[in-house]
Amino acid sequence: MPKRQEDKTTAVDRAVGKRVLITRQERNVSQQDLAAELGISFQQLQKYERGTNRISAGRLFEIASYFGVRPSYFFQDVEVAGNGKVVVRDPNTPILGSNLNNEALRFLAIYSRLKSDGQKRTIVRFIEGLGKSGLDGEGG
Repeated sequence: MPKRQEDKTTAVDRAVGKRVLITRQERNVSQQDLAAELGISFQQLQKYERGTNRISAGRLFEIASYFGVRPSYFFQDVEVAGNGKVVVRDPNTPILGSNLNNEALRFLAIYSRLKSDGQKRTIVRFIEGLGKSGLDGEGG
């Protein structure tokens, strides 16, 4: 009888873990807070985020529910190529046009027409400030 092979993590596991990390950081949630919500140690959450431990389907559903997203959100960097092979995109390298709504595309079009680098820097700083302050556009 063949020996059971140890469960090894894959590129998909690492991509899903990285997406959990990015989502947690974007929403300013600490590892301790998310881990407590999930009933696990922050060390276990670190292992998920690094892709050294696999995230079960049930646990991924809990994480998705906590962040208010579908579980498929965590697979957005994973695709199956025409030849059937799994391709994992680096989540830090966005593909222009992917997941952009009309408002974002309009913003990019206007931004690209700006001539002044100073104006561009000011706009970027302003948007970064909005992101850091946690404003979500609700209520104006």
